[in-house]
Amino acid sequence: MVNNPILQKLVFPVLLWFFLAGSLAGVAIAMGLLTSSARTLRLLQRINRWVSTRAISDPLEAARDIDGKIKSRGRVFGAVFALAGAYSFMVLVSQAGTALSAPSLLVLLAGALRWVLILGSALAIVVGVMLALTPRALQFVEASANRWVSTQKIAEAGERPYTPLDQLVEAYPHKAGWIILALSLFAAADFALLLFGQR
Repeated sequence: MVNNPILQKLVFPVLLWFFLAGSLAGVAIAMGLLTSSARTLRLLQRINRWVSTRAISDPLEAARDIDGKIKSRGRVFGAVFALAGAYSFMVLVSQAGTALSAPSLLVLLAGALRWVLILGSALAIVVGVMLALTPRALQFVEASANRWVSTQKIAEAGERPYTPLDQLVEAYPHKAGWIILALSLFAAADFALLLFGQR
């Protein structure tokens, strides 16, 4: 069990209330399917809309080339990169030993994030020095590493709606209602015990 007071007093109760509310919503849907399946199915069809992320992510997918601006002022950008990276590196390394005494999930995540930032700062120093002193060497590294990766191709599988459960509920609303009711009541009782049983 995690002994962090923030998780115990704030995060876990909020999650439990959220899951309890979802379970009670499942009970309401199940009662609707059992008592008035046609109206409930119409309501669910109105609520159940597919939202594509493609339209939202389209502006983010446009490749923007800033190499020309950076290369024209390579020494200035390189110096800024190196100095900012050095400052960040020194601050993060000097605070690396000041972790909280009690080991917990948040402390472990904060420590891991700190080391990622330290490595990123070291990389900023290297890139800044290369940009200021040896821009051709940096161009060689960029030629092999600087590739555009489209997130739309990765997310294509998630863009297709899969509705086999919806079709089953529409075909057998009463049976689905009983199953949803049983599962929702079980989940609601479980989350209610977790919420109120510890008081």
